[in-house]
This record gives sequence, structure tokens and C-alpha cells, in this order.
Amino acid sequence: MTASFFEENQPVLKIGYDDIIFNPQAIYISMKKYLEAEITDMTEFCFKFIDARLGLYFVANSPELYCKILNDFVKMYSNFTINLEDKTTIHTLKGLTATIGATKLNKIVEQLELSADSALLAVFYEELQLVINDIQMNNIKTFNDKKQQETKQLLSLKKQKQLFEQLQLAITKRRPQRCQPILIEIESYQLNQQQQPIFNEVKQFIEAYQFNDAMDLLAINLGMCAEQTQ
Repeated sequence: MTASFFEENQPVLKIGYDDIIFNPQAIYISMKKYLEAEITDMTEFCFKFIDARLGLYFVANSPELYCKILNDFVKMYSNFTINLEDKTTIHTLKGLTATIGATKLNKIVEQLELSADSALLAVFYEELQLVINDIQMNNIKTFNDKKQQETKQLLSLKKQKQLFEQLQLAITKRRPQRCQPILIEIESYQLNQQQQPIFNEVKQFIEAYQFNDAMDLLAINLGMCAEQTQ
């Protein structure tokens, strides 16, 4: 960074530098210029509680990196309990929520960092869960996962009915581990836009021990399968 911008600008650019930052305001201008050079296709991100365009901006419009950060966020904070005295963890969470574009959650964490007000905890946990559910329901995958998805065999209605009936039977045992082999087999197929959200929700119900909800959703889906195959 230099104050003699007008004198030094041309020689610096001539020797191969991309740009020159001559004052603090120019940092933002330069970043904006390069990060907005390529706009990412937003069709793969359909969030309700996350601003994906903002999140992609912070990771230089890299969908691969953005997906990885979203997945890491779910792993780190799915069963998270906040300690209002742990300023380092709260500060890290504030930065990460800003990075993924969870603007409302970020504002809440920012308030927690400033005030350590326990009255904010209920709204914090509610918004955190909404963000996590948002990521999970969108079935965010890493770049390698997406490449593998492209080579998966499509799940036919006949096979879907067969696997969902097996899963329905396994759920009656009311043990998530009995369902795991069938869930893994279903995941080995490429699900269509109708099948994927149903499967995601059933899987979440099973992991949360909400077996009756999982059974009800499967029953509805199996009824739809029967109508479509007639």
C-alpha cells in the first residue's frame, strides 16, 4: 500500500502486477472488481434462511468451496451448545455465519458476543436449527459427491417402491441402525427432484427417532408410487 499512488501506479502495473491498493477504501474496490468477475449459477442453491449469493461472494464465487463450508457448518453445529463465556467460539461462529450468508443468525450471534445476554439463547437456537435444516434439505454435496452423483443409476419407481417398503419394515423395529443398510442402498441411486426431498425428510425423522413421522411419510409416498405405476 502506498500514498504515492499516481506516481507509482503505471510502473507497477507494467511489470506484471494486476492492481495496486493505494488506500484502505481501495481494498474493497479491488476485491469487488475481481470477485464479481464471474457470477455463479444460483439454481443449485434454494435456501430460505441463507443468502447464497452473499456466501458465494465471500468465497470468490467457488461453489465447491461454498458446499464444503456448508457441510462443515452442519457437522460442527448440529448438536452445538453455546457457552456465553467462551468469547473465542462465539467470535468464530460470528465470522462463519457471515461467510455462509446466514445474515439473521449472524446478527443474533453478534448481539450475543456484545451482550452475553442469555435471553437471546432461545432465538439463537431456533435460527441455528433453521439454517442447519435449510442446508440439509437442500442436500448440499461436496464437488466430489456431485461428480459421483452424475454416474449413479436413476432410481426407478419399481425399485423405489421395493426399497421404501423394506425401509418401512425396518422402521417398525424402531432402531436407526436397522435402517442404515437400506438408507445407504437408496443413497447409491440418483434420486429425482421429487424423490430426494422425501428421502431427506424420512432420513431426518429416523435419525431423530421420530419413527411414526417417518412411517407416515413413507406411507404417503408408497401410495403415490402405486398410483403412478397403475
